Amino acid sequence: MNPGVYLALILGFYSVACQDVFVTVNEGTLRGSLTRVEDKDLEVYLGVPYAEPPVGERRFQRPVSPSSWEGPRDATLYGPACLQRDLKPQFNVTMGEDCLYLNVYTSARSKSEATLPVVVFIHGGTFLTGSGSFFNPSMLAVRDVVMVTINYRLNVLGFLSTGDAAAPGNFGMMDQVMALTWIRDNIAKFGGNPGDVTIMGYSAGSASVSLHLLSPLSRGLFRKVIAQSGSSMADWAAASPHDEVSPRDVAFTLASEVNCTGSDSETVVTCLRGVSVEDIVNAGRNIPRPPRRFTWSPVIETLYGFLPDSPRALAERGQAANVPIMIGVNKDEFSRSVAVLPGSNDGVNASVFRNKIFEFASEGYPGYKYTVSMAMAKTYLKYWMDHLAVRASYVNFLTDYYFTAPAILESELLTSRPGRRPLYFYRLAHRPANNPDPQWQGTSHNIGLLLYTFGVPIIGPGGYSWRWTWSWTEADKEFSRVVMNMTVNFVKYGNPTPTEVGGVIWEPFTASERRYLYLDSTSVMKSDLRPDDMKFWNKDIPDIIGEPVASPSSASVDSQIPLIALLFTVFSLTLQ
Repeated sequence: MNPGVYLALILGFYSVACQDVFVTVNEGTLRGSLTRVEDKDLEVYLGVPYAEPPVGERRFQRPVSPSSWEGPRDATLYGPACLQRDLKPQFNVTMGEDCLYLNVYTSARSKSEATLPVVVFIHGGTFLTGSGSFFNPSMLAVRDVVMVTINYRLNVLGFLSTGDAAAPGNFGMMDQVMALTWIRDNIAKFGGNPGDVTIMGYSAGSASVSLHLLSPLSRGLFRKVIAQSGSSMADWAAASPHDEVSPRDVAFTLASEVNCTGSDSETVVTCLRGVSVEDIVNAGRNIPRPPRRFTWSPVIETLYGFLPDSPRALAERGQAANVPIMIGVNKDEFSRSVAVLPGSNDGVNASVFRNKIFEFASEGYPGYKYTVSMAMAKTYLKYWMDHLAVRASYVNFLTDYYFTAPAILESELLTSRPGRRPLYFYRLAHRPANNPDPQWQGTSHNIGLLLYTFGVPIIGPGGYSWRWTWSWTEADKEFSRVVMNMTVNFVKYGNPTPTEVGGVIWEPFTASERRYLYLDSTSVMKSDLRPDDMKFWNKDIPDIIGEPVASPSSASVDSQIPLIALLFTVFSLTLQ
């Protein structure tokens, strides 16, 4: 189905004119389509190649610039999504290894002026799934912002790393850099200002934009950052060659699954280039997940140099780009993971939570499992007779580890440097009135700020994803308008509320005051988000474990203090 018609069907108030529009970029001329959104003309160019297809010998290589073409190139159809398993058919897109395409939405009345700010949206999906074609940013584009959505290589194809020159890794991140480079060189043709680019991401896409803040390869390609529910400081955001299960270990495990055996990286990677892409992706999804990591993710490496050191080390050395930042989390990011526990609607038994804590510590901190378990229980398991309070603590425990504490750490590290541009922190608490999930799940990861940023309550589920089929209230729609206004203000001025928006002035976060916006139907400014819990993850745990433990059998605090095991056992028995 032609995506111009497709957009008209899923967005009921859209009308599509049967009119071609044209733009000439460095590689040739594109023929796009014209649509009308909220009584405003919008030019849409889909499936625009920003790199050569990463196939054949280009598999497991950094991307290269696209070739030119003759005559107008059709830009009315989405390019294929990057290959992934279990792509839902309702997304109505094809998949393939040839997938390095982007989509541009512009309302520029005179593309020769190149004055509109630009937003580049990087999708999430645990670095395993997703596509720029899953998102419709038209509601922002008609507010005089040029919107760009991109694809990048995913899972094994995007993030396999042998830890050496054969396959350094970070291919998906290098794709993102290539897309930003193409946008810098071509976006003026669409009326966008190449010197005023904001990168925005959600979940793994948010971790991606956070990594771009730190990467020397991304410097100068953007001027502002919006990071929603994901930070480079999270353990899951980047792997290290020194991990207990290293990216090289994972790569060789994958290779053995598809009969590419051997100890030499070049031989193994050459073999992998000859394996069918479907077999590689399917095998890649079956590889066990390393402790505290995704199976496939960005990696610390110096050969390409995208991430030459750990994110925390780079930030502590002041190597982050000095740009305005809007960053935040949902109040109850991980509530759905707690909801899978039997009987969770009635609360969580303290002994169940205690066992989960010990499993968590055993997997993530094997050499310190008793010490860390006791510290975790002391911090989060305080009201063990009240099952509802225990459930709330379990939600906080997981949400803090995966999202909130890393985002707070990033914010503190960045704002502690003198002369930094402002950083605006939010905590999203708004819950759609007709959300069918139990009330206690609150604002989970799947109903994040992106829904409101893209105006989904106003235009319906076609604006973001087909998972949300409930009806939206007028309060939801008004909240979405407030979020869109804040977003566009930040994109244009580097300040989400240069004047009062939604009844509030959003004050910057500083390392000394830690001000943040509690974002709800009635938003308010607050200070110092749960400081003891943030300190636990960002200072106490690093102090306990010191340098990363090489293996479960290596020397550790627990091996030197065996009494901790007995104390933990006694403590556990009191919770039965």
